[in-house]
Parts: sequence; C-alpha cells; structure tokens
Amino acid sequence: MIPKIFQVLYDNDDQTSFNSSTTTMSNPTIHSQDQGRHSDETIEYKDHSFIVVAYCMPTQCETCNCPCYDAFSPPPCLECIRCHARCHKQHYDDKEEFMLPCRVKDKLSVKTLLVMCASEDEQKQWIGKLNKKISKHGNDIKDLFRKCFENFDAGIHAFEKINDISNIALLHSNLGRLMRYYAQYYVPLVDGIRQEFSQQERQSYHKAFDYYLRGLKLVENRSDLFEIYRTLSWELSNSYFAMAISLQDYAPLSTMSQEDVEKEVIECMTRALKYLEVELHYPSSNRYSLAKYRAGTIHHRLASLLHNAFRTEESKIRRKHLRSLASLHYEKALKLFSPHDNPLEYLRLLIEEVALADFELQNATDNPSRLKYSQQGLRASFQCQETIAIIDQHRISPDPDDYNEIFAQEAQRLLSILNGRIQTFLKEIVKILKITSSKKLIYEDYKEMYSISLRLNDTSATFPRDLYDAIERLKKIYDKNTSD
Repeated sequence: MIPKIFQVLYDNDDQTSFNSSTTTMSNPTIHSQDQGRHSDETIEYKDHSFIVVAYCMPTQCETCNCPCYDAFSPPPCLECIRCHARCHKQHYDDKEEFMLPCRVKDKLSVKTLLVMCASEDEQKQWIGKLNKKISKHGNDIKDLFRKCFENFDAGIHAFEKINDISNIALLHSNLGRLMRYYAQYYVPLVDGIRQEFSQQERQSYHKAFDYYLRGLKLVENRSDLFEIYRTLSWELSNSYFAMAISLQDYAPLSTMSQEDVEKEVIECMTRALKYLEVELHYPSSNRYSLAKYRAGTIHHRLASLLHNAFRTEESKIRRKHLRSLASLHYEKALKLFSPHDNPLEYLRLLIEEVALADFELQNATDNPSRLKYSQQGLRASFQCQETIAIIDQHRISPDPDDYNEIFAQEAQRLLSILNGRIQTFLKEIVKILKITSSKKLIYEDYKEMYSISLRLNDTSATFPRDLYDAIERLKKIYDKNTSD
C-alpha cells in the first residue's frame, strides 16, 4: 500500500483513495475501485496516456457524465495512467474532442518512484522526509473541505429562497458525499498501513447520513422528484455500507467490545439494505446488477458475522437464534448471487454453510445429535455439486482466462476443504452406525461412501471432475438409504 503522504503530495496520483470510499465492495473483504485492463494498448491524447480498461464498480465518464461501468458486462473505457481521468472509449473511437489536457505530465508515477529506491531503508528514508511536510498539505486539504462546505451551504440558502426543492436535495447529497470524503481523509495510517476505525471517521459518516436523510425527507413524497429520491437512497446505502465495511475489517477493539462492534456493523448493514431496496425494485435500472450484487454481499457478510458470533456464544438459546439468523442470511445471499457469474464466491458461501453443521457436530456429545448434524452436513455438501460442475467447465474451457492460475489454486483449495468435510461427516456416520444400527446393509453402504471420498486425490488436475462424479455416486447411495 502506498502511504497516504504520496497520495497528498502528488496531484491525483492515486485518486482512487477517495473514490474507493464511495463505492466499496466485498466478498468478505472490501477493496477499492475494481477494474480490469483489456489490453496493453496505450493511447496518447492531449498529454494523457490512456489504457483501455473495464469498470465493474460505479464510475462516471468525465466527458458525458454518464455511468461507464457494469458489474458483469462493463463497456470499454479509457483511463489516464498519469492523472486517472476516465471516460468511455467510444468518445475516442468517434473522434470527438472529449477531454481536457492531462493535469499530470510526469510519466513517473509515485508507485514507480517508490519502487526505484535501491532498498527498503531508502524507501523509509523518503517516507520520513515527506512525512515532515504532510502537515502543510493536510491543512491545504482541510481548507479545501471548508471552502466546499461553505459553497454548498451557501447554495442551499440561495435555493431555499426560491423554494427549489430538487436542487436543495441534491446539495444535501453533495454535502453527504463531502462528509464521506472527510471520513476517508481521517482514515488512520501508520507507514501506509490501515489502523483501527477512528472516532473521527465515525463522526464524519454520521454527518454524511444526516445530510442524505435531510435530502431524502425533502423529496420522499414527491413523485416528480423520484429519480432524485433514488439517487439519494443509493448514496445513503453506499455510505452505510462503507462504514460497516471499515468497522468490520478494522474493528476498533481497543475502544469498543467485540459485541458492540458487531451490533454497530449489523445496524449499518441493515440500513444499507433498507435504502438499497429502491434499486432492487427496478430491474431495468443501470444500477440493478450492482445493487443485486451489493445486497448479496451484505447478506454474505452478515451471515459470516453471525456465524462467527454463533461459534463463540455460550448461551444455548442465543446460539440457536444466531444459527437461525446465519442460515437465513446465507440463504438470501445464495438467491442473489449466481454460480455462473462467480462460481468460487458461490462455492465459498456453500462451504460456510457446511461449516455450520461441522461445528455443531464437533460440539455435540450424544450419538443421535452427532448423527443428525453429520447427515445435515452431508446434505449441505451435496448442494455444492452444481457449482463444482461449473468450475469443471472453466477447467476444460479453451479460453485460458476461464481457468487461470489464481482461479485454479483457489478452486483446488476450496474443493479440498469441501472433500475434507465430506470425509468427516461420513467417518462419523460410519462410526455411529457401527455401534447403533441393526441394519448391516446401511452400515456397509456408508462405509462404501466413506471409501469413495478417501480415494479422491485433491492434487490431481482433474479433481473438480472427480469430486463431481464422487458426489453423484454418494447421492445415489444416500438417497437409496433414506428412501428405504
């Protein structure tokens, strides 16, 4: 991570540090602006050095001010590697006058300059020198924030005089965005490493919520201003989500208890879902795909949080409640995600559900309960078969990008975990049936199932296909015994 000092001292060299605060996403970890490079082509135009990219996260074209992203089928766009200006590639293809000259003409980026240092000690030396100047530039940024606030506030007063509700609401939206930038500015960094969520961040986010809510209240009953209502709801949902992610990933455990942090995260995530509902009711919206993915991500994060709380809770009544809530959020996340769009993420969700049953098995003390949780976990494991088939299709695809090294390694890791869980469940069932079942045939069938799982080689290149075939055989034997 490039330290904050570099982001401040070099104009726009890493502008995504601000952009990421507005459109964070996750799987359970949230990353900054998500993009993919289409090719190694570089386009020189008005001192810009453009590369062709695709944006999966909310990004706006700086030429036509229209969205230039899509969660699943993003259009080709251009981004300057110097000043990070962004626009649709179509403007260049149509030979339009589409962009002001580049603001940063130095071809060496901050990251390049840092890498050019001869050693890590030299890098630290430069960071130390630059840190001495950060206070001056920090004051400059604060002054810009103050001026922005004063102008937005003056704009609100001016529009209030003529009762222009739409522009008053939009200026409240701008103030909300400004407060989110302020929260991002207050992110505590030490040598470029993100620290715990700070109280200043929390205060800035709550100011952002307040401004967005004021804007929403102005237009909530105005059918003629519904588009503004949608925009404000979307921005407010993003704000709650951004704060929840920062709280969850960088929990302030030095000043708050784990339980209080979890309560605040759940509250923010729940409100993020509430204000996301507006977009989810409009499948034709250009934000629908992203909204659906965002909702799935929120449910996944909530499920994982509740799953973790369930594992550490001592009260049986409370554990039962947490288990039920975690399963509910896993179910909702699975409905919103598609195994075809991201099979590894979908498989990860399914395996987390399997892990719930495995944890209950490990904590059960009597044979009937252990048998119940083992069979429950086995059934949950069988639900992974469709996703395994999709992963195997990626493996045999002629397109190398469908099964690149990173995808292959993660698939192998997840499938190996799944096979290990299946072996655990079958081993437990065999052990219990050996001493409790009067039906020898059932015991022998489960022994055969256990043997099938043990014969799988998780280092084999064909492991996805082998596991799919093994689950098919296991299901047939299991169904035969449950129908008897």
